[in-house]
Amino acid sequence: MSRIRRSLSAPPHLGLPRAKKTVIFGGGAMGCLWGSKLAKLPDMDVCIFTKWTAQREKIMANGGIYLESIDGKVSLSPCIASSSPDWIKNEFGLSDFGFVFVKSMKDTFTSGEIAKTLLRPGGLLISFQNGMGREEILTEATDAKVRITVGTTSHGATVQPGEVIHRGEGFCNIAAIHPDNSDVEEVAEILTQSFGIQTQIIPVESKDEMLWRKLVVNCVINPLTAILGVKNGLISDGKLLHLCTVKEALITECVTVATKHGIQNIAFEDMQKLVEHVSHSTSPNTSSMLQDVRKHRPSEIDAINGYVVAKADEVGFDAGVNKLVMRLIREIEQGTRTSGLQNQEHLFSRTTTI
Repeated sequence: MSRIRRSLSAPPHLGLPRAKKTVIFGGGAMGCLWGSKLAKLPDMDVCIFTKWTAQREKIMANGGIYLESIDGKVSLSPCIASSSPDWIKNEFGLSDFGFVFVKSMKDTFTSGEIAKTLLRPGGLLISFQNGMGREEILTEATDAKVRITVGTTSHGATVQPGEVIHRGEGFCNIAAIHPDNSDVEEVAEILTQSFGIQTQIIPVESKDEMLWRKLVVNCVINPLTAILGVKNGLISDGKLLHLCTVKEALITECVTVATKHGIQNIAFEDMQKLVEHVSHSTSPNTSSMLQDVRKHRPSEIDAINGYVVAKADEVGFDAGVNKLVMRLIREIEQGTRTSGLQNQEHLFSRTTTI
């Protein structure tokens, strides 16, 4: 533990009374990006809970994670990693905050069960996962032992054991919790200091809008990059034949479904601009879904486009293009289709007949 122990005196700009502890659930790209950024703070101890053996071994051998920043500079962020909740509790201690980045619904529930033993009573657990329904799963799993909220981000990263590359800067939003919001405000300030970009606190009444806005972005960028085998920037640079038609169809379906479910301030034009912005700002990044299909891992398609399809069915609307990209991703996952540019004509021709 000496490798990550910090001074107990807090930096004045954070106003922290003592060193803080954070546990990150998930040792993939975003979990390691978050862990490496937070570990740069002089009064933050970070532990990553991950089942990825190679990741754990590299982090422990190196004494942390090597972070390559946007400017290309590489530095070591001191932290530890483990797959043992008991070891973390005994050696690292109870955490003040937890961040969830695991992908599957099953792993989300497991993270919640473990979080209630690794966070101090009343500690704050924040899901920054893609897709919908995560807050409900974590709430059930934690039995009200900790406080739960959700956040959204458009930061992008890629990872390999012991190393993470920050591929694209973006926004961070966290939903407020009533009536006491002091811990959310504290985390927002910590993330602002860590990333150098203001983290916004979203009012409780706007939480669903926040989640849907990120969902629409994910519904476009994630499956299209995975189906076509391209980085985020190629989704918006105009070089891919007919892709604009497919993007517009996906956005239209998502906005229609959101509106039918009472979500306000989610107009097509705004969402189109947001998709373009995120695609450009994370241009060199390989989306999480493309990383998954390349590594033959299950993707988050059910929690992203699958959620839109399910919500569309509830209101009698046919989200046909979302169904199409779901089918193509599943074919890639099953090995009956290969990710790549050869899929673009099929994608366009089927979109125009829906």
